Amino acid sequence: MEELLNTYTNTTTLDPENLDIALLLGSVIWIFTVIIFLGTLFLILFNKYNKIKKQALELQLHMKQLNESKLQEKLLDKVKEKINLTQRSNRLRKQKDELIASVIYKQEHVLELGEEIKAIYATEYNAIQSRYPQLTELDMLVICLLGIDMTNEEICELIKMEKRTLYRRRQLISQRIGISSTELEDFAHNIIEE
Repeated sequence: MEELLNTYTNTTTLDPENLDIALLLGSVIWIFTVIIFLGTLFLILFNKYNKIKKQALELQLHMKQLNESKLQEKLLDKVKEKINLTQRSNRLRKQKDELIASVIYKQEHVLELGEEIKAIYATEYNAIQSRYPQLTELDMLVICLLGIDMTNEEICELIKMEKRTLYRRRQLISQRIGISSTELEDFAHNIIEE
């Protein structure tokens, strides 16, 4: 055993050559450890980079889906708006058609009424027309109806006219024959009674 101990002691004594080898070996081990540490650190960072990249791609995909969803919602809103506009337009078109039909009916009714008044008061009608050629058929009809003591409400009902429209019509008639609007009823009575 002593021999072994001596052999060990002899081998463990450091001479300069053994010292260089030991330093070199220690440096290699240290460099190898650093390389393994750096490699491990690189792998950890690379894995984190891949996770972050994957999360970024997932976020982009999610954002793209949200944008597509918002675009679809906007398109759907535009379609709904166009449908509403079309429905509103159809309602307005229907109301317009009803109004035109009503106006045509009123015009036909007023023309028939005008023809009847013209036949009953032919002399007076012709006198108005010859003295005041600037008067329209409707103007002459209103004068005849005022001349037979019809009220504004009755005239409006008969010729299917709004009150404001009749008042405006009376002002126009007064201007056309050169009298004030308050004198129109007396004028109409005088014409019919002649």
